[in-house]
Formats: sequence, C-alpha cells, structure tokens
Amino acid sequence: MSWKCNSGGGGSDGNGGCDAAIVRPSINGSSSHNNRNIQAPPRWTDLHSRVKEMRRTYSQLFVKTPTKIKFRLISDDVLRIYFLLCPGQGREATLFYADLSLSVIGSSSPLSVQEVLDTTNQFIWRRTSREEQLLSERRRCSMWGITHYQLHPETGTLAFPAASTIFYCQHPILPAGAMAPKELPTGKVRLNPQLCPSSPHLMAYSASKDVYIYNTKTNSEYRVSHCHLGTGCLDQDPLSAGVPAYVMQEEFSRYQGYWWQPKTWEAGLHRLLYEEVDESQVLIVQFMSPDQSCPEEFRFPRAGANNATSRLRLAEVSTEGKVLRVLQLVPELELIAPWYQYLVRVGWTPCGQYVWCQLLERRQRRLDLILLPLGLFSQVLSQKEFQFRQHSSTSHDSMRSLNVVSTQPTVQQQNVSLPVSHVHQMHQHQMHQQQHEMHQQDMHQRQHEMLQQEMHQRQHEMHQRQQEMHQQMQQPVFGQSLHQNGPALMPYTILSECNEDSWIDVHCLLYWFKNDESTIRSFVWGSEESGHRHLYFYRVRLAGCGTVQVQHKVALTGGDWSVLSKGLWVDEDRGLVYFMGLRDTPLEQHLYVVSVSEALSRSSWATPHRLTALGYSHTVYLSIESQVFVTRYSSVNFPGSSQVYRICPPEHPGLLVSTRICAELLPHAASEGVRDLLPLVVPDIVPVELSSGPTLYAMLFKPHNFKCDRKYPVVLHIYGGPQVQLVTNSFKGCRHMRMHMLASHEMCVVSIDSRGSDNRGVHFQAHIKNRMGTVEIEDQVEALLILRERFPFLDLERVGVFGWSYGGYLSLMALAQRGDFFKVAVAGAPVVNWAYYDTGYTERYMDTPEHNSTGYKNSSVLSFVKNFPDEEGRLLIVQGVIDENVHFCHTSALIQHLVAAGKPYQLQVYPRERHCLRQLDSNEHFETQLLHFLLKGL
Repeated sequence: MSWKCNSGGGGSDGNGGCDAAIVRPSINGSSSHNNRNIQAPPRWTDLHSRVKEMRRTYSQLFVKTPTKIKFRLISDDVLRIYFLLCPGQGREATLFYADLSLSVIGSSSPLSVQEVLDTTNQFIWRRTSREEQLLSERRRCSMWGITHYQLHPETGTLAFPAASTIFYCQHPILPAGAMAPKELPTGKVRLNPQLCPSSPHLMAYSASKDVYIYNTKTNSEYRVSHCHLGTGCLDQDPLSAGVPAYVMQEEFSRYQGYWWQPKTWEAGLHRLLYEEVDESQVLIVQFMSPDQSCPEEFRFPRAGANNATSRLRLAEVSTEGKVLRVLQLVPELELIAPWYQYLVRVGWTPCGQYVWCQLLERRQRRLDLILLPLGLFSQVLSQKEFQFRQHSSTSHDSMRSLNVVSTQPTVQQQNVSLPVSHVHQMHQHQMHQQQHEMHQQDMHQRQHEMLQQEMHQRQHEMHQRQQEMHQQMQQPVFGQSLHQNGPALMPYTILSECNEDSWIDVHCLLYWFKNDESTIRSFVWGSEESGHRHLYFYRVRLAGCGTVQVQHKVALTGGDWSVLSKGLWVDEDRGLVYFMGLRDTPLEQHLYVVSVSEALSRSSWATPHRLTALGYSHTVYLSIESQVFVTRYSSVNFPGSSQVYRICPPEHPGLLVSTRICAELLPHAASEGVRDLLPLVVPDIVPVELSSGPTLYAMLFKPHNFKCDRKYPVVLHIYGGPQVQLVTNSFKGCRHMRMHMLASHEMCVVSIDSRGSDNRGVHFQAHIKNRMGTVEIEDQVEALLILRERFPFLDLERVGVFGWSYGGYLSLMALAQRGDFFKVAVAGAPVVNWAYYDTGYTERYMDTPEHNSTGYKNSSVLSFVKNFPDEEGRLLIVQGVIDENVHFCHTSALIQHLVAAGKPYQLQVYPRERHCLRQLDSNEHFETQLLHFLLKGL
C-alpha cells in the first residue's frame, strides 16, 4: 500500500459568503463551544469556482527539481549529468543534461542546462496505454512524459519508455543540439527497456507479458520467452515472463523481471536472466469500467489466498540478439528453499559468475540471501514440459476466479445517483456475469474428470522430478566445478535473517565488492537486527558443497537512528561507504560516510561523518568514479535547490573526506508569487512526547490571516500506517495543496506521525503488529490534546479527520472509535476489511488470517459499524470505481453494513479513477466536496 495520495487544492482568503447564521449543536447534544455562531458554507458553485482559483494560485508552489540523475564521464575533465525535469510550468518531464568541469572547484555558478531530446513533435505526450497507467500507479509516478530512462555511460546510448513504446538514441560527446530519438516499431505495448552492458545495441524489454530483445543496429526483434498465449482471456493465460506479479510491484517495489549479465566471458555470447511467473492459483477480480462493454480483470491475491509463483530462467543470446538456448535452474528455487514465497530482489555479482537473490517467506519473518553459481543453470528448458505446464495451468485456473462486482450492492443500496448509462452498463455486466457463471458450471461438469486426470499426472511428474532433484542435491558435485580447485556447483545461503518479534522490511541496501578472489565474497548489507536499520560489512568464503564460512562481520553504523532503505555507494579503493540516513534528526535525510577499515580495526561501528548541510532534507545522487554528488535539498520554508559537490581529501585530521561546491545544477529562483505565498504555507513542526514515553512529530498549518486570540476548528490529516512518514523538514509544495486550501478557510490542519509510521525503528513501527486500526487513534488523540495545551487556539470541540488509503481506513476508525472526539470524517479509498486486501502488505503486519483471526476481526471497520454516529453529515466516503489497489468491494461492504445498521453516510464515487485521483476535473470536484463537507460539519 504505502500510498501518499497527491494532494491537490489551493487557497483564497477563506472569507466565504454565507446565507444564514446557525448555531451548531455539539456532539453530546449541548450547544457547541461558547455557543459559537458559525456561518453556513458557501454555495457549491461559488466554492467550486474558488477551488479553481486556488489551484491556479497554489500551482506557483510547484518547484522544478531534477530527478533520476545519472552520470557519464565524457573526459578526464568533463562529467555529464543527465536528469529528468518538467520544463516551464508543465508536469510532463523530459530529459536534460549539463556538463560539469571537474577542474573548477569552489564555484557556485549555475551550469548550462540543455535539452537532450527534440520534443517539438510531442512524441512523448501521446495517449498512454493501460499497461503504462497501471505501472505508473505501482511506481507512484506523479508526473507524465518520460518517467525513467536507461543510460549506457560508455557509449552515451539512451533508452526510455513513453507513449506505449520505447525510444532510443546515442547522445554524442559534442551534441549539435536537441536530438530526435528513434522509435521501436508499433504494434504492441513495450515497457522497461534494459540495455546490455557489454553490447548496448541489444535492448531487452517486456511486451505482451513476455521478454523480447531488439537489435538497434539491424532493427531486428527477437522473442526470448514464450509464456503468454495472448488469448485475451485472463483465466486461460496465467503465465508471463519479465513482468513481476502485482504484489511484487505494489508491496516490494520490484518492477523489473529481467537482468543482463554485467560481463561477457565468452566472445559473442550474452546472458539474460529473467523471471517466469505463474499466476494460475491467484484469484481473478473484475471491475466495471463505465466506458467499456467488458469488465477489467486482474489477478489479486487476498490475505490468506494463493500467491503467484516465480522461477528463474537464463537465456543465452548471440551478439545479434538471437536466443541460442534457455536454461532452467537446477534445482529450482522451491527446492533450494521450500519455505520461500516471495522472490523480492534479484541481480548479478559484478564478476558475472553468480546470480544472487533474496527469498522471503510467506509470513515475512525470514529472509535469505542466496548465491547461485552460473553453472546451476544447466538444464535446457523442455518444450514438452513447457506445453504441459501451460496446459495444466490454464485448465486448473478456470475454477479460480472471483467477481468483485457481483459482491457489490445495487445502485439503490449505494444511496448515490450514477449516470443512467453507467447503471445500464452495470446491469448488462451483471446479466453477462450470470450467463458466464452458468456457462462455467456446465464447463466444470465436463472438465472435472479431465482436470482430475491432468492434476494426477502433474503431481506424478512433479513427484518424480522432486525425487530426481533430491538425489542430485545429495551428490557432492553437480558436474564441473565453477573454478579450478574452487567450490562445487551448489547454491550458497550467504546469510539468513529471522525476526519473530515483528517482520522483515525489504530494502535495497546490498553492495557486492568487485575486487575479490574467486572463493571470497565481500559485501555491505543492511539489517534491522539491532532494532534500527544499519549497515554491516561481510567477508565470506565459499567452501565446497554450498558451505559458507563467515570470515568477518562488523557493524559499520549503529545507534538509535536508521539508515534509509535506499542510497548506498562504496568507494572500494579508499574503503569508504556512503549512505543516506537520519542520524541527526528523523526529520531530515542526509548523506554520511564511514570507513570500512576503521570499523574492522575497532570491531565495531564508528561515528559516521555527515556531508550535507543541516536544516534541510536532502536527496542525493553520487558518482564514485568522479567523486561528485548532486544534492537536491529543501526545508519547510525553503522551496529547494540543486547543488553539485566534489568529494576531496580531508582538510582536517579526523575527517574521512571534505566536500567543496562545484556548481548549481538548478539554483533556487523563487518567483514573486512564491515569495508572497511562503508566509502563508510554511507549517510548524512540533515534537510531542506521549505519556507512555515515545516522542511523535506533528506538523501544524495555521489558518491564513491567523489571529492568536481566536479559536479555530481542527482538521487532522491522517495516514498513520507503516512505510510512510508525513512530517519531515522538506518542502512539499503542491503536494500540500489541500492543506493550504483548508487553512485558507480558517481551519487548523494537523498531521501526526503516530507509532506505526516509518523511519523510527523496529519497535516504533511494530506497535501496530497484529492489531492495525486499534492503537493508532489513541496516539493521534493524545497528541492533539497535548498540542492544544501548547496552542490554545486549537478548538478541540470541532475536530474533523480526513485521509486516503490507510489514512481513509483510520479516518473511519477515528469516527467509529472516538465519535465523541471527532465530529466528521472524510475517508478516501479506505480499507474496510483486511481480509479483502493483498497478501504481501496485510500478512506482513497482521500475519495470515489462519494465525490471527481475532486480529483481523478487531481490525475490521465492519466490527465497529454499530458505533458510527446516527447524525447526518458526519461521514463522507470517497473512492474511484476502478481502484485496482483498494477495491471498491471495501466500500460496498461498508455501505451494506451501514444500511443494515441504519446509519447515515454520504458517498462520492469517481467512475474513471483508480486508487488516486489523476484527472483535473475529479480533483477539483473532490476538493470542492471536501471543503463543503468540512465547512458544514465544523
């Protein structure tokens, strides 16, 4: 989940017109605080016009910042910096570059920024495909155009996906101007290009759920895998290659399913590792889209249900791109680690002789780092076996579909007026589904005997195969040794982590050293074994028969603070490790450096050295080769800038390195409009110490035209779930637009990172283990009471709450559990019952339903329906109809229970929206609805 929804909105003076003065009763039946006269909210049309005006005003807070920075060394003296940027005031990103002279140190002059691509023909702004839209949802992309790209530094080859295809070009050392990129032939949607490191004219990508290679020299396309049939019928086509399953993308942030070997050891031979995914056991869910005659279908594993399975394949490819053969792993991963469920990370060691992978168990309490010698990919994939697996999967899968739409209440039950065309389409879909179910029943009767026979045959062959592989694993050697006088070909378990007290958070903190002997592997690894995520240096020896001997394990960092889950660079020549962390404050991200040799000599961690300026939060991109880093930094009262620094020898004893500014990549140049707005939009960050001991952090947006002798209603903007931190010392700009909008209408807006939030250590986040939704509201309410003591202008007689996704879930829980404290709640895309949500997220924090049935019941909003208020105008539920993350069945189930309990509610649906509102008119409409509802309720 971990979704921070884009917050659109804006602000005006907040002095809306009124039609009448009213006295609003308090929750306990008496008159409200001081019998205050409260103006009625503006009319809808006036408020909608104001929202549009506020959006125009607060769009000035949009800050142009470079993202996805990559480096290319042009010469000994020139470093080229590539990055994505939205030109002008648009939201469509394209590719830029700037050349940095490495001989100039101490200058803060801005670099000359140039466009790489000629975008005058608008080639990247064409309509995106459904596949691209879904991938953008998983990646949390908030911009359009080019969202990511590949760079081959040695040749300057660039490749990027856009407009349902892939574009590429070779950027010259001396560009004559912006280039027109070449486009792969149309015909199918192509995604995720990966350039071959040793032959960049070979480009791997995914298309139609299979892996392909394109030769840009000969303009030839070669199909690598043959998993997907392309029938258009999901239940008959469960196999794919190169595309991670939904849960892997959504909950583990792995979007890639194929990896080139970093080095070529045999002339004319390249290797491409790829993942084959089987979703035949995964439930199929359907969503009705208003502009489609047929429903959208997805594979979605709900908590306690079956997940997809993964296998690794190795394609050997010629220099032309032709597939010579495809090898399978012997033994397969399920035999190496029978307990594993998720293939969360995959890659190659720098030497190209080993494949590494991280395997995670179902309950996410154990993770192993496995090293696979290249020679284990030894068996040519049998076409007969492939056909059998494909046929048996499709036959077995026909009995495993789930129709989400059929479980939803009727339009009348939803108490919402939908367009007639949409109602007609839903009725047609229901009739279509009934016919489909009758047809399935007939098919099941005919297929039952055939299915039983096929499954028996499949089990028999799998049993035989397991016996054969088991016998093979008992052998001391699988064929030849990988190295002369070296280890035998066996998988190596490099390390195994277990955490029964909470769960294991998957990260990207793994670096393999290049300068190792054949049997010695050194690496840096991130672990939370101390209670906070820290870095460890390992040196292991690979002995015979898969034995791993740990020669050194030493902590590089330590203390009551956390290393961030991504951002790790190693200077092997100097023995220095650079990383992003929160040592100085949990509110600011900084770049630090530690010494491996110092840690080894002390046998313990040493104090890291901070390289970025305090008072700001930094996002850093670093080039070890050139000893240069770019920092993109900001604070709550500074919109941001991007500077380039050179890493130099230490200037004083005790330092590991020194830094000197080289240039400004994109200097801060605040417009007059931004300067005028800053005094209004800068929030206060306030520490709050709970009675039980922990310190929380809150962010407070005061009303515009604030007067300290007045009392203001309070709106709690809530998330409160794991993997997200709302309160940081960084400039959010337009992402806080809705907060500014509410503040402009004389409301105080508060955000609080309660226990369960990210970046505060294992114990802090594990507070919610097995009991989500039952403990977060206590922290939020206590923090608000403490804030009221410090800020008496907070009127806690008038408190509203709103949030999205997990925040929508807690908004419901707040009103149900503490209806005496919260007057109104706006719940956007809320989870209602964790049994409806996906395996990867839910089971990490709640365990499986089988092991924690009581926790699931207590964490369900449906268990609290009777506690929802009986007064009208206190609950607003908002959701996109085609939300493929938190399905509409959550809202439907809640409505069914509210209706049965006789509880009032308001429902706002957006038929063309998914989990987050993307379209401008939807955002404007929701913001008008949000303002109208809160102004009326508070």
